[in-house]
Amino acid sequence: MEGMLHNSYVAHGYCLMWKPWLVGLHGLSDILTALAYFAIPVAIFIFVKRRGDLEMKNLAWMFVAFITMCGLTHVVGLITLWAPIYETEGWVKGATAVVSVITAIAIFPLIPKALAIPSPSQLQLVNEQLSAEIDAHKKTLAELEAARAELELRVEQRTQALNESQTFLKRITDIAPTMLYVYDIENQRNEWINRNVVSALGYEPDEIQAMGSALFPTIMHPDDFARFKDHIENQKKLGTEDSVEFEYRLRASDGEWVWLLSQEMAYTRNNEGEVTHIIGAAHDITLRKEQEERIHLLMAEVNHRAKNLLTVVQSVARQTSRLSDPATFAEDLSNRLAGLAASQDLIVQGDWQGVRMRELVTSQLGHLGDSQLSRLVVEGDPITVSPAAAQGIGMALHELSTNALKYGALSNEAGTVLIAWTTKIGDEGEKFIISWQERDGPMVSPPEKTGFGRTVIERMAAHAVSGDVDLSYAPDGLKWTLSAPLDRVLNRTEQTGRT
Repeated sequence: MEGMLHNSYVAHGYCLMWKPWLVGLHGLSDILTALAYFAIPVAIFIFVKRRGDLEMKNLAWMFVAFITMCGLTHVVGLITLWAPIYETEGWVKGATAVVSVITAIAIFPLIPKALAIPSPSQLQLVNEQLSAEIDAHKKTLAELEAARAELELRVEQRTQALNESQTFLKRITDIAPTMLYVYDIENQRNEWINRNVVSALGYEPDEIQAMGSALFPTIMHPDDFARFKDHIENQKKLGTEDSVEFEYRLRASDGEWVWLLSQEMAYTRNNEGEVTHIIGAAHDITLRKEQEERIHLLMAEVNHRAKNLLTVVQSVARQTSRLSDPATFAEDLSNRLAGLAASQDLIVQGDWQGVRMRELVTSQLGHLGDSQLSRLVVEGDPITVSPAAAQGIGMALHELSTNALKYGALSNEAGTVLIAWTTKIGDEGEKFIISWQERDGPMVSPPEKTGFGRTVIERMAAHAVSGDVDLSYAPDGLKWTLSAPLDRVLNRTEQTGRT
């Protein structure tokens, strides 16, 4: 029957009454249009290959497919003038329609990316602005070079008369185990400093002297400079023969701040009795200051963490007592505190910096026993979560595992649980997603009343990471999914690494 229907078709030329000029017009139009359609993909292909940095290559290939299919429709249309292959023409048009729809759908989400590509006029404007900035920087650099040359000349003129005496002094002081200096109060500059400054700050003595009066305003910490000015002013007016100590920070040549303890050992005075020069020694106390700061931070961190932990324990106890009957209160509270303690152990082992996600999952499921653990599948990226995230997620996992053991997939011999987490980039930025999926357990139905366990796996977990929880009581198995901003989950170290 199908062959008969096919034989009943007539070539399209019959419809055109085989008029030569009309058949020729249709044929020539299809040939030229098809050639044009086939030429365009070739041009696109050459362009994409030569532009290796093109961002929207997938869209280019879609257009290649779309335009090529359009060309094929005209080729088939040309053939139907003499051969009635209308089924083939229909399939080609159908395929063209599919490719066209896919290309049309794909192009709209790419409009923002296309609009974000700078126009030639915008690039030209940016280039002009950069050129202007470069000229300004060159001018500034030239001025700075001139100022540096002037300072070097002045230093050379001021130090020439002291060269002979300083040569001998330099030989002695260069072997000193500390940084020795002579500070000129009148001109607010270091008149002399020994070579220990190289090991302490990374500057050569000549560099320090070349900075002149700009030395301390340039490399002293802003928080210390005001105290330094007041100290120098007081010493100028009230200079004493007793040793005076002063702590401050200077920026080393590598950009790091170095703590110094200066001991002013002697002074020179003018005829009015005012101090004109301070002779002193400076010691590097950076390590001591870092240790003091670390102790302070650790004490503050321990105090903060202890308060947070007590708050969590208080909340768990209060909610458990309110939602549990007296007979099971002790057991429920003990189990929840055990899960919290497991998370806390990992936090302490991680030096309060973070917990590896896989270790967190393992610690919260350890109470299930080996026979149950073999029915769990754990998958996820190797990431480290913050202490706050570890507490919230850990309590939720402990509660989910307990429920699965009592009522869910782990309450029979066939059930399994998949715990998986990942990170992905979406419209709202990077996200952390973790899910708990139960399979092959008893039929699931929503609970008739809400207990504290549901509060833990929904509200407390979401609050800990500023995220959202989706809890589904599907008949084939409970599913729990937590989604949160990645920067609310990762510990500080991994956040810094992604910056």
